[in-house]
Amino acid sequence: MSWRIEPTPRSAGIEEGLAARVHDALWLLARQWQLGEFHGKDAGTPAIVQLAGSTTPISSWRGAQQTTWSTFDPGENPLDSLVEPEDESTPDYRERVEAGAYFRRMLAAAGLERYQQAFVDNYYRECMADVVRH
Repeated sequence: MSWRIEPTPRSAGIEEGLAARVHDALWLLARQWQLGEFHGKDAGTPAIVQLAGSTTPISSWRGAQQTTWSTFDPGENPLDSLVEPEDESTPDYRERVEAGAYFRRMLAAAGLERYQQAFVDNYYRECMADVVRH
């Protein structure tokens, strides 16, 4: 007995398959980089490359709804924390439980299981006390 797998097209034409549409060209470049295809001996070599650029450090910023500029020091905080702050000041119980479980998995993956119990002993009571208060 032998098996034979044959494709079953959904339409009579082959135009859709031949179109080879690319929805994310950056993903294709990333895959080529991951698989080492840029190190190939058959790769082309650019004959001439001209590159020009300039940079300007950011010293202040202003949000869309703000009328005044705020100073910014990149050595102090990343700009993301100022531009896109989180809505809630502290994580809720579910988020803390998920973060703790993730931290325990990270400890286990790093071979540091011996610290898991100390983590639970120190932070579980604090987390449960917050839940009882709310």
